[in-house]
Amino acid sequence: AGTYPPQVRVYEVEQLSMKFQRNLDCEIVRTALLEDDWKKMAFICADRTLEIHGQMGVYHKTRVPRFGRDIALLRSTCDLYVCGVGPEVY
Repeated sequence: AGTYPPQVRVYEVEQLSMKFQRNLDCEIVRTALLEDDWKKMAFICADRTLEIHGQMGVYHKTRVPRFGRDIALLRSTCDLYVCGVGPEVY
């Protein structure tokens, strides 16, 4: 992930080419891959938003109550956990 502007780039190493580039509204704090490949990703951003991206772009965007510090996916139940500044887990 990068800054100025915040963006995500995915590269194909075998072909030495860039698959795609996505620009976001705010700086990325953490990233979680929701599948084994690049097609589904979740980002926790510095402005307290959680963005879920599909293959075609932004799928869903929501705001968490506190600033997010980390994000984790529990694959057995398909739960996405976001922990913030306080003791709560969302």
